Amino acid sequence: MNGRYHVLTILALAVLGLGPLAAEAAQVTGLTPAPSPATTGSAVTITVTGTSGKCGKLELDFGDGSKTTLRDITFPKGTPHTYTTAKTYTLKARGQSGDCSGQKSASLTVNPPPPAPRAAPRATQSIMSVRELCKITDCTPKITSVFLFSVIKPGGGVIVFGEAFGGPRYPGKLLLKGLRRWDGAPVGDLALEDLSWDDTVVGGYIPWVTGVRDQDATLQVVTKAGVSNDQKVRFTAARAADQVKYGGVLSAVCSDAGGENLCGFGSILSIIGHHRGTYTSGAEGTDVYEGLLKNGWVFKTYDWLDRAGVDRGFEGFRPDSPNLYATVKWFYDAGLFSGMHYKLNIYIEGPADVPHR
Repeated sequence: MNGRYHVLTILALAVLGLGPLAAEAAQVTGLTPAPSPATTGSAVTITVTGTSGKCGKLELDFGDGSKTTLRDITFPKGTPHTYTTAKTYTLKARGQSGDCSGQKSASLTVNPPPPAPRAAPRATQSIMSVRELCKITDCTPKITSVFLFSVIKPGGGVIVFGEAFGGPRYPGKLLLKGLRRWDGAPVGDLALEDLSWDDTVVGGYIPWVTGVRDQDATLQVVTKAGVSNDQKVRFTAARAADQVKYGGVLSAVCSDAGGENLCGFGSILSIIGHHRGTYTSGAEGTDVYEGLLKNGWVFKTYDWLDRAGVDRGFEGFRPDSPNLYATVKWFYDAGLFSGMHYKLNIYIEGPADVPHR
């Protein structure tokens, strides 16, 4: 008996109540560092994703010579880590117990912090005070540009260029303004942290914020002499990953070509399909799956866990799209235990702490 009929025989015995169907162990399916790229001295959250169920033991290798062992966890699981040296690291996550298996790796580039703005020459002492000077000239700060490699996202470093910022003796505030949460509520002004201040250059880091989508925002410099113009920027939200379940955002149109046809009845897995026939006849058909994600979430990838009797792949799946329209083409031959089944998980990615439906 070949491998496919052996699997079908075991499944048939389980359906008829003649044998147990073994419980599935937790499976490591993904490893995502955020933010990526990262900065030395700033915390990185390393998230391990996997199938539902408790993972008894998981080894997480940060790639810099340090490791940690996590016990009795459920997925997704986030672990903070800080890197001190700028380079590219290979991260690994590996299940190490009978109820937890699988291994995933990811690459993370860690950059040094943005260079501090060059200090301007020390000005000679003036007889006229700043307040008096601003009465006869325009001391209002003005932003002229944003450094090309500024990272406009949580934890990202930002440098703005301009004039009349006040110099290191008169630091003010660098604000990120106009952000709204996914439900439309305003976030409020975010004051950038760890500022480096000069009369023509200001740098800082955006505070960590979640619950927001990618959106347009503005940067603004505030000094004792006034408020600068608004500089438009594109804000990129922090990212999270998840496994989508059937019945949440997915729907199925199940082929009726078999004698018995079941589709999409997974509570732990994303999709499960099953078609059975008779001893004297085989069959083939196509199951259709559709889905829609909201609030900036997209379908990223999928993993086959079992595809006995699947003629082709998950046809029509488009990574990085909020829409899903994919098909499973299946077949089975006539025989004593004629039939087929398949299982797969679908993974999505989107703004952290924002619902995907």
